[in-house]
Amino acid sequence: MDNYIIDLYGKDIDSTHLKNDADRFVIENDTGRGVITNYNICDGLDITFNDIQMDYYEGNFEFKADIIEINHCKDGRCEYEIDSNTVAFVSRGDLSISNTIDNTGTSYFPTKLYRGISLYIDIEKIQNSRLIKEFDINLSKIASLAKGGNVKIFRSNERLEHIFYEFYNAQKYFLKEYLKVKSIELLLFVSNIDLDNEIKNTSFLNKKQLYKIKKVRNFILKNLENHYTIEQLSKKFNISESSLKNQFKKLYGESIYSYTKKLRLEKSKTLLLEGKMSIAQIALESGYENPAKFSSAFKKEFGVIPSKFQT
Repeated sequence: MDNYIIDLYGKDIDSTHLKNDADRFVIENDTGRGVITNYNICDGLDITFNDIQMDYYEGNFEFKADIIEINHCKDGRCEYEIDSNTVAFVSRGDLSISNTIDNTGTSYFPTKLYRGISLYIDIEKIQNSRLIKEFDINLSKIASLAKGGNVKIFRSNERLEHIFYEFYNAQKYFLKEYLKVKSIELLLFVSNIDLDNEIKNTSFLNKKQLYKIKKVRNFILKNLENHYTIEQLSKKFNISESSLKNQFKKLYGESIYSYTKKLRLEKSKTLLLEGKMSIAQIALESGYENPAKFSSAFKKEFGVIPSKFQT
């Protein structure tokens, strides 16, 4: 698929051709870094392994062909723009199918993490493939799932988990040929998918809600040393308590309490590595008045007490 990664992410990304017949692309901005490893399986079919650790990436998104994206999320979260007013979320275990030609704009990663696999299918090119004909894969069905700009999101099930487990462990095998076999298996699965039973009850937010919840998150991030109740945040951002709790979990995948706790502990880890403050000071900066409670929470999260981590 000629230069589709460059079409997607822009021409200024770093690229390296690897020994195993793959191309590695590195994308960066002020929020972090992403590494994308691409395998061209056959004419019209590419697979990427994605390791994104950034808040967002503003890509080029000017595809030269009508390309179908089948995407599996191993870890983290990604926003999908459904239309000018609505956003859906893909999270761990989800399979999404979309048409890349409709995915214009910026990709957002609410938890600053997204790992997974994407298959990019150029229907026009791949339909003449011997493999497609031999296995009688219904490309029309796959293309129809992605029409209209809507992202279809499917529940994880045992067969899907098995397929992708083997994708993620493909390094054990002769990679490119093995990926070809697994790609055919996945395409067969998708072309026979049962919409009524497999489609997920997708989480949606309108963009006004999304903007407000992101403001809440950014406020918490800038004030981690302080503790705010749901009631206080609700009044400050003019949103009902129930909406705040439900919409925050839709966007970030966990409650405000759990999310804030993780942010505090991540901040403490950074401060410990800098080595400029005492553990007691770091505890306070991270929102813990009691150093013993801080040490206990830190060990539970990272498996080691702060003093050992610091050394």
